Amino acid sequence: MTRGIRIACAVAFLAALSALASPAELQVAISTERAEWGVGEPIAVDLALSNVGAETLYVQRGVLMGDALAESILVLRIVAEGTQDIIVADVPSSAPPPTLAPVDGVGAPVWVAATTLLPGASLGVSIPNLLRWFPFLAAGEYEVLALVQVPAARSAEEDAEGGFWIELGAAEDAVALSAALRFRVVAPQGPSEGDLARLAEARASLNRATSAEGACASFATLAIEAVDRYVQACAAYWVGEAYSRFGRWEDAAAAYLEAMRRFPDSVFRTHAERRLGELAQGASGG
Repeated sequence: MTRGIRIACAVAFLAALSALASPAELQVAISTERAEWGVGEPIAVDLALSNVGAETLYVQRGVLMGDALAESILVLRIVAEGTQDIIVADVPSSAPPPTLAPVDGVGAPVWVAATTLLPGASLGVSIPNLLRWFPFLAAGEYEVLALVQVPAARSAEEDAEGGFWIELGAAEDAVALSAALRFRVVAPQGPSEGDLARLAEARASLNRATSAEGACASFATLAIEAVDRYVQACAAYWVGEAYSRFGRWEDAAAAYLEAMRRFPDSVFRTHAERRLGELAQGASGG
């Protein structure tokens, strides 16, 4: 059985007055560390934008929203099983606010910060868990298609601090790139259809939850009541994901630690340990 997932990554495509890069000079790649994932595992995806040309390019940092600049470079659109969500994936470094000039009495962006992309260099964005934004995938083959529109200029202005800025002019088409990724989701041996159905329902309830407690309730119950140990471990891990979704970082860390303690031999122990590392890095400002 084959299901299609379509990810469209669109960067705001206001073009610089300077010449745009050609499609041959930029490439986008999408990858995942494994070709096969168990039901309920967090599927991590990496996107890389590479300069394969001979010239230095300047990639616009951030997505313009009126006169505001979001601290991101990619807006990711996921469509799967009839569910459509938008993810904004942050670039490791935040973008300075744009320089504004009055246009009809309203401040409008004139200069926007750019990231220098040297020949052979890449700009990467990681999505640690696709399942945070759409329900668990049933067993089967999947395809992810990444579509990217990139405003990349050949020249930019350097400021006194060594930062680079692109002057915005009339909107023009940006470089359009695409890449495909295929992977497989497998059902583990052992769990009953009833346990797997309750796991899928718990994940669906996460989208409907209006509080952290409501988001965690079904997972917490399943982590105790499920017959199969794989489903218990998966649910225990997702208690942490539910807390994370609501910004309850300390509670999330405690849930990941509990999942590691209860299920030391499970694949979800590895995932929980990774999430703890990410939370610790975020808390330290790394």
